[in-house]
Amino acid sequence: MFLKQLITILTFATTSCFSMSMQSLSTPLHEAVYNNNITIIKEITSIDPLAINKKDEKGRTPLFIAAKIGNLQACEILIQLDANINAQNKNKRSILFVAAGNGRAQICEMLIRFGANINAQDEDKWAPLFIAAYNGHTQTCETLIALGANVNAGDCGELTPLFLAAYRGHTQTCETLINLGANVNATDKDGRTPLFFTTLTGNAQLSEMLIQQGANVKATDNDGSSYLYIARQKAYSDLCKILTKYGA
Repeated sequence: MFLKQLITILTFATTSCFSMSMQSLSTPLHEAVYNNNITIIKEITSIDPLAINKKDEKGRTPLFIAAKIGNLQACEILIQLDANINAQNKNKRSILFVAAGNGRAQICEMLIRFGANINAQDEDKWAPLFIAAYNGHTQTCETLIALGANVNAGDCGELTPLFLAAYRGHTQTCETLINLGANVNATDKDGRTPLFFTTLTGNAQLSEMLIQQGANVKATDNDGSSYLYIARQKAYSDLCKILTKYGA
Protein backbone atom coordinates (compact mmCIF):
# COMPACT_ATOMS: atom_id res chain seq x y z
CA MET A 1 0.00 0.00 0.00
CA PHE A 2 2.83 2.39 0.92
CA LEU A 3 4.61 1.69 -2.39
CA LYS A 4 1.44 2.38 -4.34
CA GLN A 5 0.99 5.69 -2.53
CA LEU A 6 4.60 6.65 -3.16
CA ILE A 7 4.37 5.88 -6.88
CA THR A 8 1.17 7.94 -7.14
CA ILE A 9 2.78 10.89 -5.40
CA LEU A 10 5.99 10.72 -7.45
CA THR A 11 3.99 10.55 -10.66
CA PHE A 12 1.94 13.55 -9.60
CA ALA A 13 5.05 15.50 -8.59
CA THR A 14 6.77 14.80 -11.91
CA THR A 15 3.82 15.87 -14.04
CA SER A 16 3.32 18.96 -11.89
CA CYS A 17 6.83 20.41 -12.16
CA PHE A 18 6.06 22.84 -14.96
CA SER A 19 2.83 24.02 -13.37
CA MET A 20 4.54 24.46 -10.03
CA SER A 21 7.21 26.70 -11.52
CA MET A 22 4.49 28.82 -13.09
CA GLN A 23 2.53 29.17 -9.85
CA SER A 24 5.54 29.65 -7.50
CA LEU A 25 4.54 26.51 -5.64
CA SER A 26 7.39 24.59 -4.10
CA THR A 27 5.99 21.28 -2.85
CA PRO A 28 3.74 18.57 -4.28
CA LEU A 29 1.23 19.31 -1.51
CA HIS A 30 0.96 22.94 -2.58
CA GLU A 31 0.30 21.77 -6.12
CA ALA A 32 -2.20 19.14 -5.03
CA VAL A 33 -4.14 21.81 -3.14
CA TYR A 34 -3.99 24.17 -6.11
CA ASN A 35 -5.40 21.46 -8.37
CA ASN A 36 -7.95 20.30 -5.77
CA ASN A 37 -6.54 16.78 -5.89
CA ILE A 38 -7.98 15.51 -2.62
CA THR A 39 -6.62 11.99 -3.07
CA ILE A 40 -3.05 13.24 -3.41
CA ILE A 41 -3.50 15.66 -0.49
CA LYS A 42 -4.47 12.78 1.78
CA GLU A 43 -1.71 10.49 0.50
CA ILE A 44 1.04 13.09 0.85
CA THR A 45 0.03 14.03 4.38
CA SER A 46 -0.26 10.39 5.44
CA ILE A 47 3.32 9.72 4.31
CA ASP A 48 4.79 13.07 5.36
CA PRO A 49 2.72 14.81 8.07
CA LEU A 50 5.23 17.68 8.22
CA ALA A 51 4.42 18.62 4.62
CA ILE A 52 1.27 20.31 5.85
CA ASN A 53 3.16 23.35 7.20
CA LYS A 54 6.02 23.54 4.70
CA LYS A 55 6.27 26.93 3.01
CA ASP A 56 6.89 27.88 -0.60
CA GLU A 57 9.24 30.64 -1.76
CA LYS A 58 6.69 33.29 -0.76
CA GLY A 59 6.34 31.89 2.74
CA ARG A 60 2.95 30.30 2.10
CA THR A 61 1.83 26.97 3.52
CA PRO A 62 -0.60 24.80 1.53
CA LEU A 63 -3.48 26.26 3.56
CA PHE A 64 -2.68 29.69 2.09
CA ILE A 65 -3.24 28.30 -1.39
CA ALA A 66 -6.51 26.63 -0.43
CA ALA A 67 -7.80 29.84 1.18
CA LYS A 68 -6.74 32.02 -1.73
CA ILE A 69 -8.46 29.99 -4.44
CA GLY A 70 -11.51 29.20 -2.33
CA ASN A 71 -10.91 25.47 -2.00
CA LEU A 72 -13.18 24.85 0.99
CA GLN A 73 -12.76 21.07 1.02
CA ALA A 74 -8.97 21.31 1.02
CA CYS A 75 -9.12 23.91 3.81
CA GLU A 76 -11.22 21.59 5.95
CA ILE A 77 -8.86 18.65 5.39
CA LEU A 78 -5.71 20.67 6.11
CA ILE A 79 -7.18 22.19 9.27
CA GLN A 80 -8.28 18.76 10.50
CA LEU A 81 -4.69 17.61 9.96
CA ASP A 82 -3.44 20.41 12.25
CA ALA A 83 -2.30 22.95 9.68
CA ASN A 84 -1.07 26.13 11.39
CA ILE A 85 -4.13 28.34 11.02
CA ASN A 86 -2.25 31.51 12.02
CA ALA A 87 0.78 31.01 9.78
CA GLN A 88 2.10 34.13 8.06
CA ASN A 89 3.80 34.61 4.71
CA LYS A 90 6.88 36.74 4.05
CA ASN A 91 4.77 39.91 4.18
CA LYS A 92 3.42 38.96 7.61
CA ARG A 93 0.00 38.34 6.08
CA SER A 94 -2.11 35.59 7.57
CA ILE A 95 -4.18 32.92 5.87
CA LEU A 96 -7.32 34.77 6.97
CA PHE A 97 -5.94 37.93 5.35
CA VAL A 98 -5.52 36.10 2.05
CA ALA A 99 -9.01 34.61 2.24
CA ALA A 100 -10.53 38.01 3.03
CA GLY A 101 -8.65 39.68 0.21
CA ASN A 102 -10.09 37.22 -2.25
CA GLY A 103 -13.64 37.50 -0.95
CA ARG A 104 -13.82 34.00 0.53
CA ALA A 105 -16.42 34.76 3.19
CA GLN A 106 -17.25 31.13 3.95
CA ILE A 107 -13.59 30.22 4.34
CA CYS A 108 -13.03 33.27 6.55
CA GLU A 109 -15.82 32.10 8.82
CA MET A 110 -14.34 28.62 9.03
CA LEU A 111 -10.82 29.89 9.74
CA ILE A 112 -12.08 32.12 12.55
CA ARG A 113 -14.13 29.28 14.00
CA PHE A 114 -10.96 27.20 14.21
CA GLY A 115 -8.94 29.94 15.90
CA ALA A 116 -7.65 32.35 13.25
CA ASN A 117 -6.78 35.77 14.70
CA ILE A 118 -9.38 38.07 13.17
CA ASN A 119 -7.41 41.25 13.90
CA ALA A 120 -3.91 40.01 13.01
CA GLN A 121 -2.00 42.76 11.19
CA ASP A 122 0.55 42.71 8.39
CA GLU A 123 3.60 44.99 8.08
CA ASP A 124 1.36 47.96 7.23
CA LYS A 125 -0.98 47.22 10.17
CA TRP A 126 -3.67 46.00 7.82
CA ALA A 127 -6.01 43.41 9.33
CA PRO A 128 -8.15 41.09 7.16
CA LEU A 129 -11.04 43.60 7.17
CA PHE A 130 -8.78 46.19 5.53
CA ILE A 131 -8.05 44.11 2.46
CA ALA A 132 -11.67 42.98 2.19
CA ALA A 133 -12.79 46.63 2.21
CA TYR A 134 -10.05 47.69 -0.21
CA ASN A 135 -11.17 45.05 -2.69
CA GLY A 136 -14.87 45.75 -2.21
CA HIS A 137 -15.83 42.36 -0.82
CA THR A 138 -18.94 43.52 1.02
CA GLN A 139 -20.16 40.11 2.19
CA THR A 140 -16.73 39.27 3.54
CA CYS A 141 -16.66 42.58 5.42
CA GLU A 142 -20.03 41.74 6.96
CA THR A 143 -18.79 38.30 8.01
CA LEU A 144 -15.59 39.64 9.57
CA ILE A 145 -17.35 42.40 11.51
CA ALA A 146 -20.05 40.01 12.74
CA LEU A 147 -17.30 37.74 14.07
CA GLY A 148 -15.44 40.50 15.89
CA ALA A 149 -13.30 42.50 13.45
CA ASN A 150 -12.63 46.07 14.60
CA VAL A 151 -14.39 48.24 12.02
CA ASN A 152 -12.60 51.39 13.23
CA ALA A 153 -9.08 50.01 13.52
CA GLY A 154 -6.39 52.19 11.96
CA ASP A 155 -3.33 51.20 9.95
CA CYS A 156 0.14 52.76 10.17
CA GLY A 157 -1.27 55.94 8.59
CA GLU A 158 -4.41 55.81 10.78
CA LEU A 159 -6.54 54.89 7.77
CA THR A 160 -9.56 52.74 8.63
CA PRO A 161 -11.24 50.19 6.33
CA LEU A 162 -13.80 52.87 5.37
CA PHE A 163 -11.02 55.07 3.97
CA LEU A 164 -9.85 52.24 1.74
CA ALA A 165 -13.32 51.39 0.45
CA ALA A 166 -14.00 55.09 -0.18
CA TYR A 167 -10.75 55.61 -2.06
CA ARG A 168 -11.47 52.62 -4.26
CA GLY A 169 -15.03 53.75 -4.94
CA HIS A 170 -16.83 50.78 -3.38
CA THR A 171 -20.16 52.42 -2.56
CA GLN A 172 -21.95 49.33 -1.25
CA THR A 173 -18.99 48.38 0.92
CA CYS A 174 -18.81 51.91 2.34
CA GLU A 175 -22.50 51.90 3.15
CA THR A 176 -22.21 48.51 4.85
CA LEU A 177 -19.20 49.57 6.92
CA ILE A 178 -21.01 52.71 8.10
CA ASN A 179 -24.16 50.76 8.95
CA LEU A 180 -22.01 48.38 10.99
CA GLY A 181 -20.37 51.14 13.00
CA ALA A 182 -17.60 52.72 10.93
CA ASN A 183 -16.90 56.33 11.88
CA VAL A 184 -17.63 58.40 8.78
CA ASN A 185 -15.62 61.32 10.22
CA ALA A 186 -12.56 59.37 11.33
CA THR A 187 -9.30 61.17 10.52
CA ASP A 188 -5.96 59.83 9.37
CA LYS A 189 -2.56 61.17 10.43
CA ASP A 190 -2.96 64.08 7.99
CA GLY A 191 -6.38 65.06 9.31
CA ARG A 192 -8.24 63.70 6.29
CA THR A 193 -11.61 61.94 6.47
CA PRO A 194 -13.00 59.34 4.03
CA LEU A 195 -14.76 62.21 2.22
CA PHE A 196 -11.33 63.61 1.36
CA PHE A 197 -10.51 60.50 -0.64
CA THR A 198 -13.76 60.50 -2.60
CA THR A 199 -13.16 64.19 -3.28
CA LEU A 200 -9.61 63.48 -4.39
CA THR A 201 -10.83 60.87 -6.87
CA GLY A 202 -13.79 62.97 -8.02
CA ASN A 203 -16.40 60.42 -6.99
CA ALA A 204 -19.47 62.64 -6.71
CA GLN A 205 -21.99 59.87 -6.06
CA LEU A 206 -20.03 58.29 -3.23
CA SER A 207 -19.19 61.69 -1.77
CA GLU A 208 -22.89 62.52 -1.58
CA MET A 209 -23.62 59.19 0.10
CA LEU A 210 -20.95 59.88 2.74
CA ILE A 211 -22.37 63.35 3.36
CA GLN A 212 -25.87 61.92 3.72
CA GLN A 213 -24.43 59.46 6.24
CA GLY A 214 -23.05 62.32 8.32
CA ALA A 215 -19.67 63.22 6.80
CA ASN A 216 -18.60 66.76 7.74
CA VAL A 217 -18.62 68.67 4.46
CA LYS A 218 -16.79 71.62 6.07
CA ALA A 219 -13.87 69.58 7.38
CA THR A 220 -10.30 70.54 6.50
CA ASP A 221 -7.07 68.55 6.56
CA ASN A 222 -3.98 69.42 8.61
CA ASP A 223 -2.88 71.86 5.91
CA GLY A 224 -6.16 73.73 6.15
CA SER A 225 -7.40 72.59 2.74
CA SER A 226 -11.17 72.21 2.45
CA TYR A 227 -12.77 69.55 0.31
CA LEU A 228 -14.45 72.19 -1.84
CA TYR A 229 -11.04 73.75 -2.47
CA ILE A 230 -9.65 70.38 -3.58
CA ALA A 231 -12.63 69.73 -5.86
CA ARG A 232 -12.23 73.16 -7.47
CA GLN A 233 -8.50 72.68 -7.94
CA LYS A 234 -9.20 69.46 -9.80
CA ALA A 235 -12.10 70.96 -11.77
CA TYR A 236 -14.64 68.42 -10.51
CA SER A 237 -17.69 70.53 -11.37
CA ASP A 238 -20.34 67.96 -10.40
CA LEU A 239 -18.65 67.33 -7.09
CA CYS A 240 -18.34 71.07 -6.42
CA LYS A 241 -22.10 71.39 -6.90
CA ILE A 242 -22.77 68.58 -4.43
CA LEU A 243 -20.39 69.96 -1.81
CA THR A 244 -21.92 73.42 -2.17
CA LYS A 245 -25.43 71.96 -1.99
CA TYR A 246 -24.65 70.50 1.43
CA GLY A 247 -23.09 73.66 2.82
CA ALA A 248 -19.39 73.53 1.98
